Amino acid sequence: MGAEGREELSVRLVPVSQTAPSPNNENSESNDGFVSLFNGKDLEGWETHPSQPGDWTVDNMGVLVGKWKGASYLYTKESYSDFHLRVEAKVSRDGNSGIYYWSSYDPARLGPEAQIYVGPSNKSWRLYTGNTKRILTKADEWFTLEIIVRDHHVQMKVNGELTHYTQAPENKSRNGRIALQVTSEETVIQFKKIELTDLSVDTKVSDQAVSVATTQEASNRTAANDGFIPLFNGKNLDGWEQHPTQPADWKVTSSGILEGTGNNTSHLYSIERFTDFHLRAEVRINGDGNSGIIGRASFGPQFPENRPRWPLGYEAQIYEGSGPRTGSLYAAEHGAVVVVDKSKATADDWIDLELSVRGIHVVIKVNGIQTAEYYDPNNQFRSGRIALELNDKGTKVEFRKIEIKDFTGRYNQKVQEDNTADFPAGSIWKGNRTYRLGGYAGSTVTYSLYVVERTGNTFTGNVYDNGPRKNHALVAGTINGNTISWTERPVAKPDAELQMTGVIENGVIDLKFTGRYGNGVRTEGDGQLRRDYR
Repeated sequence: MGAEGREELSVRLVPVSQTAPSPNNENSESNDGFVSLFNGKDLEGWETHPSQPGDWTVDNMGVLVGKWKGASYLYTKESYSDFHLRVEAKVSRDGNSGIYYWSSYDPARLGPEAQIYVGPSNKSWRLYTGNTKRILTKADEWFTLEIIVRDHHVQMKVNGELTHYTQAPENKSRNGRIALQVTSEETVIQFKKIELTDLSVDTKVSDQAVSVATTQEASNRTAANDGFIPLFNGKNLDGWEQHPTQPADWKVTSSGILEGTGNNTSHLYSIERFTDFHLRAEVRINGDGNSGIIGRASFGPQFPENRPRWPLGYEAQIYEGSGPRTGSLYAAEHGAVVVVDKSKATADDWIDLELSVRGIHVVIKVNGIQTAEYYDPNNQFRSGRIALELNDKGTKVEFRKIEIKDFTGRYNQKVQEDNTADFPAGSIWKGNRTYRLGGYAGSTVTYSLYVVERTGNTFTGNVYDNGPRKNHALVAGTINGNTISWTERPVAKPDAELQMTGVIENGVIDLKFTGRYGNGVRTEGDGQLRRDYR
């Protein structure tokens, strides 16, 4: 499938030690592929503009300090297109700073900004990133900020939490310098780490041999030790079906390979439906071929409306021609929401392809390397089949292994039986909550909680309700024994906040909540959620 791309920006703010760092090694590369842009000794690799010199220095603790009586910018000498920037910074009380990207070496032609601003509000201090307002850190407190820009998709995270995402205009220049900002005499901005991964450069693909599942292993329908179960048995098309409006030649060869060819667009659908899952496949595409794997797919073509050709769902692209390449992410009629220009795959070679969907979070990996990450702001596709795509005439696509870990289904016994079985990652909880105070007092809304990640006693997730605003909120919380608590912050109303507390027992959570809206009005109430095992 071909369509226009979008972009991704991510900002992440994580508490770090208050102690000053030891100087960084100049241009050193960490184990995770980041290269230091600031060497902890001097301003090598950086420059100011002569019209706004500012006061940018490195102190004796190896910290980069920016201040000035007015506006000033410190620019990288290098330009970047797609990148992942990670900094550790601290801003003064009443300070106003930011990090610009895709900027020209000209204060009048700056690019987009991840803003860092701390000002008084209700005796607290707020950090502003993009257009998101949250009480996230205090003045003179170290934090970690990440900006990830990939294609036209931009995403921000703060303290490991997604706080903002956007899409840059197609006509926006997508290359330029990174610029650190000082805006006023009150501002003192400090950086003790600035590091970057250049995402426009192909990541070296591991030459580790791809393991081949035997026909006997593929025919075993029980979950493996890692929780995956085979969707393809290596013998026949049991568990799969075509839609009658799009027949093609889908068959299993004598060597146990699932092969798709034909003269028209066609899809092979799993009979089972999945909501949150992690799918792994070993796949090969011919040089002229165009294919993909679609998760949460509708059964049968649904778009475009005037001449339906493809099902709805999230597609991991398999294609080595011109346009979005293997590992790109399509979201039905919205087209390519994450575009891979430089592929990690090669036509006529076997690759490992992974598609993971949890709540609104979609991730694609090719040969173990992440190529796409997307948080769907529309939460478009909630559940559906797995669909293998044969896009057009000339395509030959082959699969020798297709397996899935179902985070919500009956096969996922490992997840349900591990030490987080009471509240595992991938679990879904549904129920209602009733407002007892505030503008919605007396109202009861249905309410769903999706647990995205669980590490020890901490978890993150997403909440959806059918209240007047049809809220989607980001969730972060803790669970200790049978006591659970979390914070909800609506994506559309980031200055609002709910604090949930409750007791979990036998698949039921009894809840009480308090909170405030952006206008200061308080609310409280209670509710109940039950685990949905489906």
